[in-house]
Amino acid sequence: MNLQIIKTELLQDFLKAIPKDLQQKFDNLTDAEISTESFSFYTSVASVFSSKIEGENIELDS
Repeated sequence: MNLQIIKTELLQDFLKAIPKDLQQKFDNLTDAEISTESFSFYTSVASVFSSKIEGENIELDS
């Protein structure tokens, strides 16, 4: 694999494309109602689909 360094000139364009209220949007996110202190629904969903990407056959309800 031939990796290349991204030109630093692109950083300013990238920073301009980020919405000014991005942090506020992240701060306003809430977990699913079925989540508890020891169980996050969204984390479990992400884990299942990550496993599927890796080729493991795991169902969401497992």
